[in-house]
Amino acid sequence: MRIEAYLGYSSDSLGLDASVLGCAATTLPLAGLVVGDTVYFRVYSTAQGINNVCAFLVNVRSGDNDEAGGAQIMEYSTDYTVTFNTAGATQSLPGADCTVDDFADDDIWFTFIATGQRARIVASNESADLALELFSGTPGNLISIACSENILELPTDLTMGQTYYARLYSTKNATPGSGRLGLFISPSITANSCMDETCLGPVLLANPSIEQGATCAPTFPLGDVGLNTFMAPDWLRQHRATCDSYSSCADFNSHENVPAIDGIGYSTERRILARNGEGMAGIYTITNDQQTDWHEYIQAPLTAPLVPGEPYLVSYYVSNLAYNGRVSMNGFGALFTTGQHVQTDYRTITLPPQLIDMRVIASEEWVNICGIVVPDEPWDHITIGTFLNYDQYSFLGDAYNGFIGSGYYFIDDVVVAHVSDPSCITTAVEELPNDRDAQGASGDLRIYPNPANDRVNIVCDAGLFGKTGVIEVFDITGKRVHAEQVNSLMAVQPLELSSIQQEGLYLVMLRLEGRRAKVCPLGHSALNLFHSTTHGIQHDTPPQYRARRSAVRRVLLKRTESEHLVLR
Repeated sequence: MRIEAYLGYSSDSLGLDASVLGCAATTLPLAGLVVGDTVYFRVYSTAQGINNVCAFLVNVRSGDNDEAGGAQIMEYSTDYTVTFNTAGATQSLPGADCTVDDFADDDIWFTFIATGQRARIVASNESADLALELFSGTPGNLISIACSENILELPTDLTMGQTYYARLYSTKNATPGSGRLGLFISPSITANSCMDETCLGPVLLANPSIEQGATCAPTFPLGDVGLNTFMAPDWLRQHRATCDSYSSCADFNSHENVPAIDGIGYSTERRILARNGEGMAGIYTITNDQQTDWHEYIQAPLTAPLVPGEPYLVSYYVSNLAYNGRVSMNGFGALFTTGQHVQTDYRTITLPPQLIDMRVIASEEWVNICGIVVPDEPWDHITIGTFLNYDQYSFLGDAYNGFIGSGYYFIDDVVVAHVSDPSCITTAVEELPNDRDAQGASGDLRIYPNPANDRVNIVCDAGLFGKTGVIEVFDITGKRVHAEQVNSLMAVQPLELSSIQQEGLYLVMLRLEGRRAKVCPLGHSALNLFHSTTHGIQHDTPPQYRARRSAVRRVLLKRTESEHLVLR
């Protein structure tokens, strides 16, 4: 990118030439300006092609932030607000030696007032490896409280309304650094588009934001010898195709660095900031040659097995690089298993996922993938990636030489958490039929668990949310043994059966005013009809799943209303 600055504007080239203040390829410092001056900038890319994106930030300040007393003010934001250059700065304090021995011979200072929000200081577009250090106190009496590389997460115990100071410097001696700086508000890890996050239990992943620990963006062996190695703490590589890890602890000119550096890596041509923290994962979702069927996945153990019959939120975020041969695609999902799922080839995992999203995700902003799953067994591992066959994918983006370009996505903020209050679910809990739960779907209602003791949950279609209805339970003779009115149906509606003392087969029916009664498709224990339910994004179901669903429903619709619930 090239930047040119002009003092005033002229419609002819000679006038413009006379008013040039300066030009540069990256950072353009301007001095000698006075209040009232009008400065025009010309910004353009020197590269050819329509897909190049250029951006610039104007930062006007007075004074000198070489010392803490002249620290430049930073405001909480969702973007970079400051440009910096440490050239000519002098040392104020000894180096922090935060991760390595460093040289603070060019430190500069910034300041902000704590608001109580979760936030992080982020330096991007950096021209050298950097250190960030946070201080409390006042200039001349500062106390170091945290340090990091080019991303520093603010401690959660900062005092609201208190002024804090941060210094930035290049870690190498006599090596100035430049770039952009921002005080970014951190989004909630559990925020999602499926339900109210206040109704969630603890996150059942030890490292949901895929942060690096003692290791930094490790490189592991290719092929089978790389299986069972850590991409990040608690995130294992169990698929032969290699997933990638990213962190701000990586060298500034490494493609593993966060934010991703323009033009450095084969997969990070644009700068992508992790949604939270300092790290994230990256996977190829398709390669140039469809015959290779190369897909990458990430996998992690849960901190506790899921309880069968209980609803859980599954949520994660993806960001896509779709340009210059990259493509956007659909088919993101989540596969739960009991134990690790190891695959020794590069191909798509063929086990049916419990969550699948049929949207084409085409955004460099973080996009949420979420759903509600109800396990039928104590799943304890989650695998994330794309799960469709090649001819089922939809693509957007560049193609070249007649081939589909490769797809690459970043992943962050993976959440699996128990839903403590089903009334907080704002979208339907929709099944994903497969061979295991084929007998468990019919119409708009499902029930779990089955068999049951004293309580079941009715899973309602989204069209029933908020409706008034009557739930009735009949025994095998047709006698009504329980009835209750529900003023506002929820996505997962509990039904207490403690008043029914006798074991046997029962029919559950939901009656809505002005609508046909709906019968829950429940059979005796030998059928074990209900296994799992999943809310997927409301889009077309993949053909292999849709065919199974249709066949299943045809069979169930031929049955009478004597479908049963087993009470033990």
